[in-house]
Amino acid sequence: MRSPRNSFNGSITFLQDIGPGKLRVTAEEAYTSSYTNDYQGVPAGTAYPGIAGILPAGVTTTQVLNLFPVKGYALTNLNASYAWSNWEVSGSVKNLFDKQVYRRGVGL
Repeated sequence: MRSPRNSFNGSITFLQDIGPGKLRVTAEEAYTSSYTNDYQGVPAGTAYPGIAGILPAGVTTTQVLNLFPVKGYALTNLNASYAWSNWEVSGSVKNLFDKQVYRRGVGL
């Protein structure tokens, strides 16, 4: 629980001499398989607000109502830099394709 069975990371870097310096571009890909995350519902050991016909309000229990499944996902990052003499300019883009990922569940 809370940990994927598989995760993979990979990167590829392109280097090119341009003018007086060197351009470096790196693309990174990170994949995480599906997994089960935090509990949905009131945390165990606290008083429930009640579930009509099932659990009266104020009962403390260790019952787990549900677990929050997280689908597998892949994220791409891009880094670029140009270095010359004693200088370097760099920039990066995280989550290049603006992928929306849910990593946590929120209690009821």
